[in-house]
Amino acid sequence: MQNLWTCNLEWDEILPHDLSLQWNEYTNSFQTCPVIRIPRWLGITRDCSSIELHGFADASTSAFGAVVYLRVSRADDVRVSLLFSKTKVAPLKRVTIPRLELCAAVLLVRLIKRVRATLDFNEVPIFLWSDSTVALSWICSHPSRWKDFVRNRVTEIQELSHVHWRYVPTKENPADLSSRGVSVTKLEAETLWWNGPSWLRSPPSEWPSLRTNSDAKEIPEARSIHTSNTATAMKKGWDLKLKYSSLNKLLRVTAWYILSPDELNDSLMFWVRECQQLHFSDEIQILTDGRVVPRSSSLFRLSPFIDGKGFLRVTGRLRFSNLDWNEKHPIILPKDSPITILLIDKHHRATLHGGTQLTLSSIRRHFWIVGGRVPVRSFIHRCMICAKQRAVISQQLMGQLPPSRVISSRPFLHTGVDYAGPFHLKHLRGRGSKTYKGYLILFVCLATSAVHLEVATDYSTSGFLAAYKRFSGRRGISECLYSDCGTNLVGADRELRSMFSAASKEWKEMASLLSGDGTRWKFNPPGAPHFGGKWEAGVKSVKSHLRKVVGSTLLTYEEFNTVLIQIEAVLNSRPL
Repeated sequence: MQNLWTCNLEWDEILPHDLSLQWNEYTNSFQTCPVIRIPRWLGITRDCSSIELHGFADASTSAFGAVVYLRVSRADDVRVSLLFSKTKVAPLKRVTIPRLELCAAVLLVRLIKRVRATLDFNEVPIFLWSDSTVALSWICSHPSRWKDFVRNRVTEIQELSHVHWRYVPTKENPADLSSRGVSVTKLEAETLWWNGPSWLRSPPSEWPSLRTNSDAKEIPEARSIHTSNTATAMKKGWDLKLKYSSLNKLLRVTAWYILSPDELNDSLMFWVRECQQLHFSDEIQILTDGRVVPRSSSLFRLSPFIDGKGFLRVTGRLRFSNLDWNEKHPIILPKDSPITILLIDKHHRATLHGGTQLTLSSIRRHFWIVGGRVPVRSFIHRCMICAKQRAVISQQLMGQLPPSRVISSRPFLHTGVDYAGPFHLKHLRGRGSKTYKGYLILFVCLATSAVHLEVATDYSTSGFLAAYKRFSGRRGISECLYSDCGTNLVGADRELRSMFSAASKEWKEMASLLSGDGTRWKFNPPGAPHFGGKWEAGVKSVKSHLRKVVGSTLLTYEEFNTVLIQIEAVLNSRPL
């Protein structure tokens, strides 16, 4: 079956001639198959003087196997019975014979564990035999001396306590039959397989003695020991970056060590340089020698180059643009560096916990992270503040967008208006200051999705008109205003419901006041909040940033207005 696998044959293909002959020979051997009887009784009686388990392991290039025997001693007789055996084919990947011998030893240990648990032989002495001196040298030494493959298997073998490992010559090893294979007709006459080696019926003094490798230095798979502290330090770099969760704090602490004129920027460049030396040392050396980065490198597609200060940058296609030098040729950073994680955290907070696209666009003004959106999206997914605010939204089939949404026009020519709140504001800073309610008025351009945020201290007509004058004075007069009828606020608390009954009348009064400016006011149908999805989405974005940044903190009017202007700048910086 293993040979068939190496030939890459399909299930309906004809076998090659040599494999066909092997299969026919194998099946024909069963036509003259002898009757083989195996006694079930193991010879255990009350007058037994001792009971022992003996296991044998062996391997070849084709397979490795193990067999277990039970040795029962009485006053006048010693009985050896075949108890358990198992064979496995060798892996297709080339493995050395000593390693296969070690795999056979592992298989033998697993068989012994199963036999001991099944027959309740926990106190029975165990003797395990192998004809590989190299494998025995591995097993009898501490696992830490060997490489991973050997260490893991020696550890599993040594977990079986109170076991005696001994050497057995190959010709006297019954497991050799299972590893090399034997026909059925020949198996019947193999007393070595059915009864074990003849010396098992003799006293222990006549058993083969253990032979180990004379020179421990010649044993393969020894783990190389590195004594150079410099090599270890270069792999991890300065561990100061692992002690801080904020990039600003790390840069300020680093600045005290560097003492350069521009501390924070030089601190950042210091860590970026160390990060590139740790992760891209080969590429830097190749570019320094004037060669081209090989295709196997993760930086090949970026066409990297080294600037005058020794930093690795992206070539890009924006050389003739009017962008800043750092935006045209951002510095390259690996995706799994602590500095990269701190940098993502800084820009994620600077964008008021913005999404993947917003955070990534902010980072790429100076740096290019290998791996694109994946490390940024992975970091935001782990952000606890963002995770608490994420919610599963329902999906429904929406109607066609109105002309004002899909026809190009100047910003805020067609504007949607909505109130949000109330928010509690303080009269003065400090403790003990009284609070009052304020409201957020959102103006959103239906064509460009630009937003304009204003603060109103009440729900009156005069309060809205003052906010509208500030809006139109800075953004221009709108041709048409859109809003809902206020029924989306009916589900609020009792105070909002009582205030809305008067407010919804004032919306119509304001519509007549605005007609003098040539502005038309259109109301959504009652009970249809999805008609105002444009401004509802804007309110959701604003509230999301408010919850993440402000939380339950009480702000004054000036502080609240400042935060809203920052949020407005973040929302308006999103790519169209």
